[in-house]
Amino acid sequence: MKRTVLWIIILCATAALIFSACSGADVSLDGSSWSLMSYKDNTGETVNVLPRSTTTVLFQANQVTGIAGCNNFNATYQTTRNKLSFSPVATTRKVCNMPLGIMQQETAFLAALDSTVSYKLTLNSLEMLDSRGNTLLTFRRTNE
Repeated sequence: MKRTVLWIIILCATAALIFSACSGADVSLDGSSWSLMSYKDNTGETVNVLPRSTTTVLFQANQVTGIAGCNNFNATYQTTRNKLSFSPVATTRKVCNMPLGIMQQETAFLAALDSTVSYKLTLNSLEMLDSRGNTLLTFRRTNE
């Protein structure tokens, strides 16, 4: 009986170590492309992207590039486990007026990138999170 209990304890401890090591594994964003589905606006509400607007991100070799809604952008990024950080973002400087509200959406998107500290990744979705674990940006995978 004691031997059985001891084996159960050893198996449980081993399983806990294995699962904790796996949960901290670095999930790579490299080579993935995403399209923005929703974001936190300047009031803190989660809203869907504007119809007929495009906001994309492509992660490639520690570079992130894409369309912020109106302007193209680029930055470098770093990941460690589920942590994610971006260098200051460079953008082109166009002004767009269609669809209505696109510049506000772009401003919120770029601010969210700056506030991102971690991420959650599944096969078809990517969430960027703030320091409190709140979702700032939600993306779906694209086929680029």
